[in-house]
Amino acid sequence: KIFATDISISKWEEGISNENFCRVSKRIIVNLRYVIDIKDEIQLSNQVNIPIGLVYKEMLKKKYEECKIRRKNIHRNAPGTDK
Repeated sequence: KIFATDISISKWEEGISNENFCRVSKRIIVNLRYVIDIKDEIQLSNQVNIPIGLVYKEMLKKKYEECKIRRKNIHRNAPGTDK
């Protein structure tokens, strides 16, 4: 979803304590659970592509890899899966 607000993105960023969210440009924060791929842009599960600000690219890649590891661990430890 896209949200328009009068609150600055810095304030939103401070208020989001969830590790699944990452700022990717001066105006955009994304939920990493919906990211399919990261190349020159971010590809979301709804087929939307989002540009990545150069300042944010390395942090985005790091947080995305951490998010993928958490997802694997959640699925691995889910009831009914072999351990």
